[in-house]
Amino acid sequence: MDKRKWYFFGFLFVLLIIHLFFWIYAQKTQKMLMKDSTDYLQQSVNIGDGKGWYCGNRETKFDPDLVSRRPPVYGSFVFVVKSVLHTNAFLTFIQCLISIASFWLIVKLLGKWGKATEGNLLIIAALILFFPTQFIYSNVIMSELLFQSCILLGFYFLLMFFENKNPVWYIYMQIALSLGILTKPILFLFWIPAIFFGCYLLIRKQIPLIAATFSVLPGIVVFIICVHNENKTGYFQYSSVERTNGVNYNIFLTLNEKFSETEANKRIEEIMRVANTKNNYKDCSEYIEKESRKIVMENPLTYLWIETKGMVNFFIDHGRFDLYTFFDKTPEENMKGWQYYFRTEGISGVWNYLKQFSPLLIIYLSLMILINILIAIAC
Repeated sequence: MDKRKWYFFGFLFVLLIIHLFFWIYAQKTQKMLMKDSTDYLQQSVNIGDGKGWYCGNRETKFDPDLVSRRPPVYGSFVFVVKSVLHTNAFLTFIQCLISIASFWLIVKLLGKWGKATEGNLLIIAALILFFPTQFIYSNVIMSELLFQSCILLGFYFLLMFFENKNPVWYIYMQIALSLGILTKPILFLFWIPAIFFGCYLLIRKQIPLIAATFSVLPGIVVFIICVHNENKTGYFQYSSVERTNGVNYNIFLTLNEKFSETEANKRIEEIMRVANTKNNYKDCSEYIEKESRKIVMENPLTYLWIETKGMVNFFIDHGRFDLYTFFDKTPEENMKGWQYYFRTEGISGVWNYLKQFSPLLIIYLSLMILINILIAIAC
């Protein structure tokens, strides 16, 4: 066996050990469950019973929000895996294998289109120590790991298409994108660029017409889900999570930034109070969305600032919330980071907040931020 293969197997061994550590910890502490995990577990039960992908308990009061909150792919995945062995431990074990396979695919991509030398493999092995969220989400019952796999496969198929010019790879990419949309609703608007991209390739004669027709597959998937949700709730929408997250995060943060936390809570409580007086789910949903848009239009610069900070945090976030939730703090305690204390108490509040943590943890989180920044710049 040549030196390169030894490095590769050493890299996989490091991955295996890290995943195994997190997996054992999750089993010992029963930290596989996060806030959203109950939805997915209940959804898998309903799918197994042939009752659709409603993610609530069917024996309690019907909640129309739960019809569309979680798309069906991850719940179906949970059902299939648990049909083999009905334990959360086995489910997270399979997710760890998928995570390792994802790393293997990344290394393969680097070897094919980049420079996956022995030295680079060692650098990658060192860097992954500063991405604990990868191993955390491999060991919790959440859709993130499966969603990541769909995105990664789609990217791989796209690169294979550009290399080989074989339209089959383009079709595979659209299927991967559709599965990603069916895993997390955050991707559902990607059906629009998918169509434009297909038209561009068709005009450039890089794909035949039959392959170009697959560009509408993500849009068809979105439409079918929206029709399904309308039949169940009376409201044509892809997912209720877009609206609830918009109010509880985007709108709340906008009002909090512009005014205060008290004012933000007051405005949102008033919106929900009026919405709950509406005659049906459709009217209630439309009212919440209308009031949310109104707040955005009244505070456009503040909203844009919040969104900009969110995009920056997407690239440099050190995963504090996930680390604390998995290893220590409850989600309620976890919501308040150093920025909250800086905003409410100034520098002294930040200092008092940081003093409660180990200096080693602070150094580790700082290195995570630095590495994320370097990778964002490299991208």
